[in-house]
Amino acid sequence: MPQDLRRETGILLPLWTLSHAGDLGIGDLYSLRAFLPWLAGAGLNFVQLLPVNETDRSSSPYSAISSVALDPIYLDLSQIPDAEIPPAPTRQGEPVNYPQVREDKARILRAAFSCYTATKVENSDFQKFREREAEWLEPYSIFRLLMQREGDSPAWEDWNPEYNTAAKARAWINQNLTEIEPELLYIQWLQWHCQTQWTEVNTYARSLKIKLMGDIPVGVSFNSADVFFESTNFDLEWSGGAPPETFFKDDQFAIKWGQNWGVPIYNDAYLKQTDFAWWKRRVRKHTEIFSMFRIDHILGLYRFYAFPWKPQLNASFLPLTHEQAKQRTGGKLPGFKPSADENDDQKATNLARGNEFITHIQEAAQDAKIIAEDLG
Repeated sequence: MPQDLRRETGILLPLWTLSHAGDLGIGDLYSLRAFLPWLAGAGLNFVQLLPVNETDRSSSPYSAISSVALDPIYLDLSQIPDAEIPPAPTRQGEPVNYPQVREDKARILRAAFSCYTATKVENSDFQKFREREAEWLEPYSIFRLLMQREGDSPAWEDWNPEYNTAAKARAWINQNLTEIEPELLYIQWLQWHCQTQWTEVNTYARSLKIKLMGDIPVGVSFNSADVFFESTNFDLEWSGGAPPETFFKDDQFAIKWGQNWGVPIYNDAYLKQTDFAWWKRRVRKHTEIFSMFRIDHILGLYRFYAFPWKPQLNASFLPLTHEQAKQRTGGKLPGFKPSADENDDQKATNLARGNEFITHIQEAAQDAKIIAEDLG
């Protein structure tokens, strides 16, 4: 944990809000790089970004399909060899049309990749990236390819039964590898460019004495490569969220039951058995492109309010009494997991749990500053 805790001043800037001529409708890494000298000249110390991991079709930064893979939508196309960028007007305050932006950028990137594959992959920087990052890159690229086959849906429980489990997915990939290997390479090639560009922008920011600040949600999406291929890190019987809150006047479910976010809670026993390897990888990859990061809803590392049903069933539980709900769930009700938080012993247990998580996160973060968001 760094000891320099001097007060710093920065700005929160969702990357998509920036704009430049020819950006195809969304702020990107070209925009961010161009904005950094202004930040330095204004005397600011950091710029805080929302999560930049690849998302599902909602394009919500808090609904990522991978805890590591970066979203290609933010790529600076001018840095991609053989990318032919059409002239485009500067966006003038219009909302981002995510489906159109993704379609336009994918068309350009695929054409550029077709030129790249004319050369050998072996002994290239791309190949070195594939070998170095194989632990997460290989399963992520399989998950991403299967998503494409399912209409870009990450809801793996609804996928074709041929590949709707990790074991069946790997078997299916092996059986069809000759046909699908070019697409797997393309998906991995995109991640190579994402990693390269983000690292270069982070280096440039440091040269201006500006810190890039990332954002790590306390949980991950159920419909993600992490849960699909590394499910032992999670307790999938429970769906994480937040306790009941009367502030949400127009949300009767939140008032009565709480917020059911649908994120899995963690399998503490397995995390300890593996020395928190999944969390450490997640943090290490983050610190490659950010000098500091926020942990969103850090209290979830101490105890997570969780539901014994998924968000899709919220409406059916809304009118039920607690007793009626227990009849449906086999006696389970929403509450703090893995331990309640009602007496001194339980609070001490939860405090020890959170501190253990944070100790491992600090170890992986090394010199990167950690900011805690402690709502909830």
